Amino acid sequence: MLVEFNIKSVAAICDGHRGIGKDGGLPWPFLKPDYEFYTNLIESTKDPKKKNGIITGRVGWETLSLEKKTHPKMLQVVISKSMSQDAPYCWGVAHNFDEAVRMLTTGPCKGEIETIYVLGGQLNYEIAVSDQRCTTFIITRIFQDFDSDTFFPKFEHLCHRVRDPSIDDTIQVDEKTGIKFRFEVWEKNNVETS
Repeated sequence: MLVEFNIKSVAAICDGHRGIGKDGGLPWPFLKPDYEFYTNLIESTKDPKKKNGIITGRVGWETLSLEKKTHPKMLQVVISKSMSQDAPYCWGVAHNFDEAVRMLTTGPCKGEIETIYVLGGQLNYEIAVSDQRCTTFIITRIFQDFDSDTFFPKFEHLCHRVRDPSIDDTIQVDEKTGIKFRFEVWEKNNVETS
């Protein structure tokens, strides 16, 4: 199968119980290296004329700063059944994952999109794991469990871990919190990308 657009899921997860969120926020203390990694990833393109398409859920959207919502390198589509179609600073509101992907791949800005990133929430991640269009998972693995109420689905059985020379995939320790973490890149098995 040939995938026209690169769709990648990006998440930080607890290594044990796979927690990703608690009460609308992150379950662990702020990790500056992870924040910088994530920000650089979604705000950068190889082609300076391109932008990244962002798919997120309503809760994730509401936690974003105005600076992130209006970033010139990102077109953001929020998946929500309750959000207004004309929500300020949002490029589009979709009712489901397929509609969000369609808005970014066939809409008026499709020629501007370099990569589509799925940034949550839990249901969007579950769909991405089973959706053939999502070929890559970029994970920050937190080597500690924190109390969580949302979780990342198992995906490793469908993927293999790959080495990306631009990403330090050694286990690191956050200087401020002492939390151990590692950046990982996983690709789905038997998927041909363009």
